[in-house]
Order: sequence, then C-alpha cells, then structure tokens
Amino acid sequence: EFIARLTNNTIREAFYESEMDGQALLLMTQEHLRDTLKIQLGPSLIISSEI
Repeated sequence: EFIARLTNNTIREAFYESEMDGQALLLMTQEHLRDTLKIQLGPSLIISSEI
C-alpha cells in the first residue's frame, strides 16, 4: 500500500509481480526502479525520496 499511495496501480502491480516486500524495498536503488522495474524517472524519484 506504501507504493500505491505514492504512485499508481500500474507501478504497484510491477512491485507485486516482482515479489517486492518491505525489506527488498529498502535495498532498492533508483537504477533498480528504472532499469529492472521499468518505472519512469518521475515516479522513481518520488519513490526513492520516500525510502
């Protein structure tokens, strides 16, 4: 729900499909968000700033 609150359902689904949990989220870098999860720059910056 943390990701859904920050972004949209498409990005939430990307996290769900990647089996991301809270611990993995804390290890994420902006590069992971953009390159692995294919999240656009704007939302990846927002997520990174909140982690």
